[in-house]
Amino acid sequence: MAKFTEKITLSLIKKIVIIAICVGFVLFGVISAAVSWSSYRDYYAEMIERKRVYDEANADPVTVMNGIEITYADGVEFYDNGKAAPTKNSFSVKGLYTVSGREYEEELSDYELDIPDDFAQNGGTVTATYVHEETKMFDEQREVITDNGTEIITTPVEKHFQRTFTASMNVSLTEVRPEKLVVTGEPYTVCYRENSLFDKTGMTAVVAYNDGSVYDNVDTDDIAVEENKPLKTTDTEVTISYVLDGVPVKGTVPVKVMSEDTFTDGEAVELLVDGGVSVDAGKALSTARADVMVRRSNGNIVRPGESGYSVSFDGSGGDAIARLGEDYIATISVDGGISKKFGVNVVLPVEAESGVLSGCVTEETGGMTVVSGIGAGSSLSYSLTTSAPTYVDMYADMSNGYIVGTGDKYYSQNIAVNSFMQVYVNDVLRATDLAQMPVGGPYESKEAAHADIRRVHIGRFYVTEGDNTVKIVFRNNTNGLKDCDGEEPFGKIDSVGFSAEGAEIFNTFGDYVGDIEGSLSTPELTASVQSSWQNMVDPFIVGSTTDGTYIYYAVGRSISPEQTDADEFYKYLYPVRIVKYDPAGDEIIGYSSQFMAYSSSEWAHYLTVKLFYKSGYVYAFDGEAKPIKVRADELGGNGTAQFSAADEITFPEETVRLLNDLQFSAENQKYVGVGSDGYVHVYGSDMTEESYFNAGTSQPFRLTLDKDYIYVMHGSIWDNGSFRNALYIYGWDGRLVAQTDMDFSGISGTSGTNASERALTQVGTSLYVAYRGWSSPWASAVFKVDFAHAESEEKEVLSLGEYAEACADKGAAMKYGVSQVTASRINGTPNYVHGFCTDGTYFYISANDGTSVKIYKLDMSDRSVVGYTAAYERADDWNNADYIYYRDGYVYVVKYDGNGTVARVRCDDIDMNGTAVIENVSDGIAPPEGKVFKSISYDVTQHKYAAVMTDNTTLCIYDAATNGILLEKSFTWHTMLGTYCDENYVYAVYETSASASDGTTAGILVFSWSGEQVADVTLKNLHSWTSGVNVQGMCEYNGETYFAVVHWGGNGLRVVKLDFDLSVLG
Repeated sequence: MAKFTEKITLSLIKKIVIIAICVGFVLFGVISAAVSWSSYRDYYAEMIERKRVYDEANADPVTVMNGIEITYADGVEFYDNGKAAPTKNSFSVKGLYTVSGREYEEELSDYELDIPDDFAQNGGTVTATYVHEETKMFDEQREVITDNGTEIITTPVEKHFQRTFTASMNVSLTEVRPEKLVVTGEPYTVCYRENSLFDKTGMTAVVAYNDGSVYDNVDTDDIAVEENKPLKTTDTEVTISYVLDGVPVKGTVPVKVMSEDTFTDGEAVELLVDGGVSVDAGKALSTARADVMVRRSNGNIVRPGESGYSVSFDGSGGDAIARLGEDYIATISVDGGISKKFGVNVVLPVEAESGVLSGCVTEETGGMTVVSGIGAGSSLSYSLTTSAPTYVDMYADMSNGYIVGTGDKYYSQNIAVNSFMQVYVNDVLRATDLAQMPVGGPYESKEAAHADIRRVHIGRFYVTEGDNTVKIVFRNNTNGLKDCDGEEPFGKIDSVGFSAEGAEIFNTFGDYVGDIEGSLSTPELTASVQSSWQNMVDPFIVGSTTDGTYIYYAVGRSISPEQTDADEFYKYLYPVRIVKYDPAGDEIIGYSSQFMAYSSSEWAHYLTVKLFYKSGYVYAFDGEAKPIKVRADELGGNGTAQFSAADEITFPEETVRLLNDLQFSAENQKYVGVGSDGYVHVYGSDMTEESYFNAGTSQPFRLTLDKDYIYVMHGSIWDNGSFRNALYIYGWDGRLVAQTDMDFSGISGTSGTNASERALTQVGTSLYVAYRGWSSPWASAVFKVDFAHAESEEKEVLSLGEYAEACADKGAAMKYGVSQVTASRINGTPNYVHGFCTDGTYFYISANDGTSVKIYKLDMSDRSVVGYTAAYERADDWNNADYIYYRDGYVYVVKYDGNGTVARVRCDDIDMNGTAVIENVSDGIAPPEGKVFKSISYDVTQHKYAAVMTDNTTLCIYDAATNGILLEKSFTWHTMLGTYCDENYVYAVYETSASASDGTTAGILVFSWSGEQVADVTLKNLHSWTSGVNVQGMCEYNGETYFAVVHWGGNGLRVVKLDFDLSVLG
């Protein structure tokens, strides 16, 4: 029993152990599986998260547009002046986006702007509307029958839709108020002795409003001087004040105050005649009027009084009777030895009521008789007789009729003369002035505003010998302006007048430069021998200066120099003396004793000496670069005049080392030097540098100057014994006015001569260039350089249409010269230029770089880009399109978009920021049905448009008052380019082929405004280019004709001017 029990126990234990082991294995497996699953699950979750992060990081960003916002553009404010005219350039419109959860904003341009019609009067809500194009992917499901039955197939589909966003802002107009007093003309006294009182005599000023406009009728007597107490040497400015419309405004006037022991009146340096010399027609020349003044070296202007100056008349005595068309020359001389010639202006004043009046009346007001009651269609006709053909400037003493305001405050506002007035000379319509009428106010009534008579320039017109008729015709304002009572803005006229300018007088070389600068011409110079190769006491001229009459030459000779222990700059010393030379008589007056001048070269022909003239002394620098001086009036002897130290000249040694030449301007009280660094340096009277500018090349060598210009001569170009020098002419502000050559090739005595330039001097109307020979002959020569054109009587300037029609009438062939206004591509302009126009001050071009177009604003005085617009896209760079025209402060463009869309940009918005937007115009002229604009032009005198269509056979004339078509004209097919019009003609430029014999050519169809084709002109040799070139357009500037020659082969734009030869007309 026990054994049996033991067996049972052992068997049970085995089973239990086995079961336990099995359970253990099971538990181990379960636990292991549970642990493995948990690890796997965690791993899987981690992988899923990593994938999500990776997908997010590498997925295409999802951009969602949420809206737009509109704000003012920087610096924009609208004023309650009746002129508020918002454009897209006035605002910043931004799109508001979410990009993959991040906020983002972007400037928009392709939006529409809604502006209230009465915004200029009341402001209001401005709304921007933007249509956003969106693309989204959708899963599109469709049933497909297969062998297995019907299946559902899912396909991703791209869908496009639009969302429209708007944003608005309420714009309030800011009240116009006086802001500051601005001095526009310094008083006559600018330099004071200490303890003197400020003197405002001669000062002119305007009040600037916060909207940028000005009030220019400030009476100097009403300007107060704040704290007008004795001036101290520490005072640098004086505060002045004025009250306008009850609002006080202040300004400052700079002054210089000197101590009792340092103040000096200085010497007379310039003769001034304010307004020129004038005499009334029919009166003796002795009655001529001249406001004579003298500027002294301290900057002060004084009137010498009638006993302090004298007037004489060339070729006729003072008893001669002045007549329109005759030239009279007056010479005015003042104490101090200064004299100057002036052309005498002959003036014919006419009372307004003395003419033939139509549609208006006369009235007595304020003790004078005026013409009033003027309306659209009213006219005034006047007769004038001249003794010879001449130009006359026409003026009118009249009030501004564009009056705004209510109650007891009325103001006259800006309005262009040519917007309401036309002038016919001998029954031919002539363009009037672009000037604005003077503004004023506040006035207590509209009647008081109409009584404010001011002088207004009407225009400049050519009249023939004998009797002439000038007729003023009034019309409805071309801009639709009305006065405060809703009436046309016509004022009242007291008198008219005609003034014939006196003979064109050139007292200095700078007068010639000023003449060509205004005409955008390149100066043409001629050279002649002034003094042939000779010894001027010593053989070699090495420097020069002038007092305006005499030239002072530094001269030396070729000897072995003294060698010093100084550094390389001062290593060699040469004996030099100053020679006083009279260019008028080619005569040596005398010379100084010798002084030692420094040089870095042992070769004498490299020696240069800096001289300048100031206050009766000739200054130089000695062998140690120390300033020395000699009295100019003591240079009459032979070597007796002695030098003394010039301690008042305090230029640092490094400045003396730097400069190749140095001169002093008495009129401007400044020094100018040209340096070996390639720059022109301008120094104040205290010899501290005020400015500098690039001299054009790395070889600026010598300079001379006058009160308006700085002339820099560059190193000579020597070729087989013939030589020439580049001459760069700069304004005192550093602008390059002209660049030309002084060519001495072929002048007697130059052939086979090895020489180099040593001096440049201006005396009167000539430049004098001194060369020194460094082979036989061992001597110096002086050449005289003058302008090629001589003074001559004024001739009529004809338009292209007038000249072509006159030549056709005479049976004469057209003859003309071509002047290049731009000799190279203007920096910053693209290769492809199409549009070309002017606003009378700037030129504008439309140009593209391949697919995008910008409008560029050009200043032709220095041939520079002064602004450009934002770009818009065009189809390609090849087609002739994107032609432009100017009207009322805007440049318009006909876009190359297949529709001939007209767009515009405000001229004042075009600057170097390049942000001005060209906006489409929705309410302008429209082409005939089925046709598309190619080019458009506008003339303010006619107040009409002329447009050529893309069919290249259709010309349309539009009335700008109604935008209606006046006529539709067909012409022979040509590849048409730009269009231009003036007051009498319409010009359509078309493409012609250049050739080796004819150079760059242009075809121009000339039409009258009635649609008659007057001429088909082919102009040849507008440039030497014979391929890859065409003439894209034309315009008129100051009455002369300009063309845009475009070399699409790589050279870009050239602007050329035509000079018509009138001799072929007899």
